Amino acid sequence: AVAEIMAERNFGSVPVVKEDRTLVGLISEFDLLRVIDQEKDLSKVTAADIMTQDIVTVTEDTLVKDLVHLLQERHLIRVPVVKGKTLVGVVARRDALFGYVRATATYWP
Repeated sequence: AVAEIMAERNFGSVPVVKEDRTLVGLISEFDLLRVIDQEKDLSKVTAADIMTQDIVTVTEDTLVKDLVHLLQERHLIRVPVVKGKTLVGVVARRDALFGYVRATATYWP
């Protein structure tokens, strides 16, 4: 079901949360490919079976320059945003890039 949702909505990854939105993991395309490579049936594995639990996160207060550095250094495409352990969003490289461009743009009259 997770693979189908990711394919239908063109998501490269999805966060895995408890009912209270506590972030417990992340399932990425790489996790799904690993399962396929191991010749396991995607319909028979659970999110807990395949999710990455040791994930990189940022907070709402993370500076854009620090976010950009983290994305570049760790070769990440997107990173969950948390408040404490609660998921509040996901920020992508594209968000950081376009946000930076908008914030630093100079418009000529």
